[in-house]
Amino acid sequence: RAVEGGGGEEEEGRVTAAGLDTTRRLLQGCTSAMIAGQWRPTEQLVSSIFDEQLPSVVELLGMHGVLTQATQMQAHHVEATAREACAAQADALQGLLPEVELMLIRVQSCFDSADN
Repeated sequence: RAVEGGGGEEEEGRVTAAGLDTTRRLLQGCTSAMIAGQWRPTEQLVSSIFDEQLPSVVELLGMHGVLTQATQMQAHHVEATAREACAAQADALQGLLPEVELMLIRVQSCFDSADN
């Protein structure tokens, strides 16, 4: 990042230190549980679409006489595909969380080493 005002290396060092301090503060509040928590609202939203909204739309189409067998089959296919994708995403996230935790510990350790 270019530093205006020609403050030279000293000013650039303060900018770098401030950036590292900000990164450190952000990472101190970050945990693997927090990251997993970011997925849950999305998972709940997708579930509500397929548990509530899709069946409601299919029912309305049926009530208006415009529901075809092909549309009904496509709705079931989309539902199954989305549920499989959500399950795969949840499994992948669970497998990744221990690695994230380890990465956070390593980054914090680097900051701690720099302080000494």
